[in-house]
Amino acid sequence: FVTGLWTTGARKPPRVSPAVVLTLLPIGVFHAIGHLAGTIGTAAGSVSFAQVVKAAGPVYACALSAIVLKHRVSRKVGLSLVPIVAGVALATLKELSFCWVALLGAVVSDLALALRNICSKLSM
Repeated sequence: FVTGLWTTGARKPPRVSPAVVLTLLPIGVFHAIGHLAGTIGTAAGSVSFAQVVKAAGPVYACALSAIVLKHRVSRKVGLSLVPIVAGVALATLKELSFCWVALLGAVVSDLALALRNICSKLSM
């Protein structure tokens, strides 16, 4: 859509400096990895299993924010993660069609998307 606007001259294309490209590149790479891994995880196992595992995304986001950004997780936030971890663990243990590829795809997707969010925060 936007390419058509740029080629017809209806809208000027943005000027992007190499510094901006280097800033946005890790965000785009982590987004692509997250999407690809999520798709592989969903294709390898049941959709419901991959989505349940991906529900643990806030846990990875908090853990990686604590490690990379040195942000402490408040007690309330930490306690709110307990039901998520318990629910994902319970659903994973009871999964009838467990598949390691689906699990790893969903986990890699969660990690990549959490890192994308951290890179976005760092770029601001």
